[in-house]
Amino acid sequence: MVNHLKNFREDADLTAKEVAKVFSTTEKTIYNWESGHSEPNMEQLCKLSEIYQATVDDLIGNTNIKKTNLTEAEKELIKETIPILQKLIK
Repeated sequence: MVNHLKNFREDADLTAKEVAKVFSTTEKTIYNWESGHSEPNMEQLCKLSEIYQATVDDLIGNTNIKKTNLTEAEKELIKETIPILQKLIK
C-alpha cells in the first residue's frame, strides 16, 4: 500500500491536511498511512475509496488500474464532498 495512497491523494489534487480533515485526524496520520508506518482500517479505506474514486483494491495495490488525470470539475467535486464526509464520520 506504500505510495499507492499518496499517489491517489496527489492525483485527486488534495493535500494531506484536507484528507486529514475528513477523518478528524492529523496530517501525520495520513503521512503514516502513505509511508506504511500504519494502515487505515477497513472503514477508513472505504472512505478513502470514495474520496479518491477508486476501489479498495486499487488503493492497496491489488490492481494496476487507477484513475488519473482528474478533470478540474472532478477535483472540485471531491473538495466539495470533504465537508459532507466529515459530518457523516462524526
